[in-house]
Amino acid sequence: TFEYNEESSDWSTFVLVNNFEPGIYDIVVNASISECDITFSKTDQITVSYPVYVAWTMDWEGFDVDQKYLDSINKISSIYRIPITHFFNPYIYLNLRESRAQYLTDWVLSRQHIGDSIGLHLHMNNNMVEAAGVTPKTDISWGGWAKEGQDIPNSVYGYNDYKKIVQWAQSQFDKNGLSNPTMFRAGAWFIDEENLRVLEDLGFKLDSSGRTYQVYGENKLEGPWSLQSTTQPYRLNRYNQNIINNPNMSVWEFPNNGADTWAYSSEQLITRFKENYNGGVSESRKVVTYLSHPHWFSVDETKVYNLLDYTQNFGIVEDKGPVIYTTLDRIEIN
Repeated sequence: TFEYNEESSDWSTFVLVNNFEPGIYDIVVNASISECDITFSKTDQITVSYPVYVAWTMDWEGFDVDQKYLDSINKISSIYRIPITHFFNPYIYLNLRESRAQYLTDWVLSRQHIGDSIGLHLHMNNNMVEAAGVTPKTDISWGGWAKEGQDIPNSVYGYNDYKKIVQWAQSQFDKNGLSNPTMFRAGAWFIDEENLRVLEDLGFKLDSSGRTYQVYGENKLEGPWSLQSTTQPYRLNRYNQNIINNPNMSVWEFPNNGADTWAYSSEQLITRFKENYNGGVSESRKVVTYLSHPHWFSVDETKVYNLLDYTQNFGIVEDKGPVIYTTLDRIEIN
């Protein structure tokens, strides 16, 4: 049944698709105007699909960032209408002069005001660990960094020490006008079950350190993850962080399954997207999470353009497909 709208001089109706299974459906309209002895029929199609979320995340390493890279990040976000999930590092409050640290804080807060989200990123820099009241550990590192402690895994610290370090980071967020973080990513993805329990006990909602297996750095340190490039968000298991179907923690793992734009080529980044969604109807909800660094964005920039040029071919904004650009904390997973 169609209702006539006198202001627009047209007929309209609606179809509830809440209970439709994913697929392509024919919509057939049969109409007749008896006064004019006119009848006609038209068939059109609609596509019902689960969403495919693409999240662009940014790992802040605690160092300064060239303004040209901040400008480039702003430009890409504006062109593609993609918000950013910032994993922000409070090491800047020890490592940079106060005015510069304030500038970067204000910059990321200005981004939050236009739709970005802010979580926490930590490397185990020695003077940061000391500021938290913990004795730095230096006997295990992945190697390849001149920065003291930058290449020390989060996972070398046990529950009590790690809790002090994360609490120090939370206090720095509070002192500098940042909201208490509920999202986390560990430096170089090195985090273990004991660290994850700290996050749970301190109120974090999600971690995004999960990834495919890696042997990392000059010292060829074995990473703690063995997920797939297609692994979707899952609630963590406190005894084995790689078990995806036996949750006993409240913290969700949102794997960095799209890889990172520094180490991977444009083709590899697009392949990661295709492995999770390759066009048409998505039979289930998908999340593809990418990682960039603002500090070395000269390496990342072209790759991000190439990636988003591809994924926007399936964007919901222009009704091309089910891809939605969003931040991790806005994705609803049941």
